[in-house]
Amino acid sequence: ERIDSSLLESDGAGKQKGYDITADVFSLGLAIVELGFGRYPYPILPFGAAAPAVPMGYWALLEQLVQHPAPVMPAEHFSAPCCEFVDLCLRKRPAERPVPSELLGHPFVARCAAGEDLGVGAWVCDVLDSVRAPMYS
Repeated sequence: ERIDSSLLESDGAGKQKGYDITADVFSLGLAIVELGFGRYPYPILPFGAAAPAVPMGYWALLEQLVQHPAPVMPAEHFSAPCCEFVDLCLRKRPAERPVPSELLGHPFVARCAAGEDLGVGAWVCDVLDSVRAPMYS
């Protein structure tokens, strides 16, 4: 929304509402996708694909963020609550994204808050081990 102001909503008086906390919600969604994929989610590639050998440049990344759909978590690899949570976070229009207090009630978060062990810690360690392994081989 800092780049494509057409995504911002008007306040009714003709002034656009500015950058707010929902931008951080978008960033949270990207961080979850990055953890899930084991690589930065741009460029959008099939799940399990390796990151490009040459990182994207600033302008190419900016184009991906603004002009293309947000990445999605593939339902065949991630739980429905996880996929839905990420979808909510990565909505392009800031007004369509929930605020953090709304996300706290989402089943993806509520299960953790209730003390249910989802094995996330072990999963993150496995992902990090698989990403680091090629570097040390």
